[in-house]
Amino acid sequence: VTSLYSSTVPVGNVGYPFTLAAIGNIVGSSLGDGTYPFCYDLQVEGTPQACNLNVQRAAVTAFVTTPPSVTLNGLAPVYLHTDLPVSLTVSPAGGQLSGNGINGNQFYPALAGIGQHEIRYTFAMGQCSNFSSRYVTVEFDSASIVDGYTIQVLNTAGTGQQLFVQTKENTKVEVMLMNTLGQQLWRKDYAANIGSNRFDLPLSTLPRGVYIVRARLASNGFKKAVKLIR
Repeated sequence: VTSLYSSTVPVGNVGYPFTLAAIGNIVGSSLGDGTYPFCYDLQVEGTPQACNLNVQRAAVTAFVTTPPSVTLNGLAPVYLHTDLPVSLTVSPAGGQLSGNGINGNQFYPALAGIGQHEIRYTFAMGQCSNFSSRYVTVEFDSASIVDGYTIQVLNTAGTGQQLFVQTKENTKVEVMLMNTLGQQLWRKDYAANIGSNRFDLPLSTLPRGVYIVRARLASNGFKKAVKLIR
């Protein structure tokens, strides 16, 4: 770097004045002769170059088409949670059905759960796609209540499995979850009031499989065991 700076002090030390060619001239320091950091900013200028107009651009072919016409039929607006599954018809074939309660080309109200659901059929054609959707509501079937009492496990949109209890008096509900070997996995008591009650079942952390939910009303001994597939 000897071509960059000049100094009045012999080689081996840098004294003052200290000159950086075309950059700066340092004539002294209040701290005396020594080694100090020296920082500066450089401004770089470039000369714009003209575009090479002789280079040919590659041709791009674009295809414009209308989206495919998609239909979805076979769904009623309302089902009871005890209703049997229904088959859906779609057009054109080869697309994808999606939504709560869909298994293959069938809609299962009990699997979808209580509440409103969007059922959608999507069809793709190359890079273009289109869809058709229907909204369906699954309601609780009050006819499943016998003598004012019932215990059921419901699939409910947004919350997962729930224990539904209908009772004619305030009572404690004793709930146990068991595996197919009869081993108890957990036990919990809920407080049910007169009328309809729903309790969230903590099943989200369990592995996929078959389980048995056993529930009993402490007030009168009414009980029920429900097989649950998670």
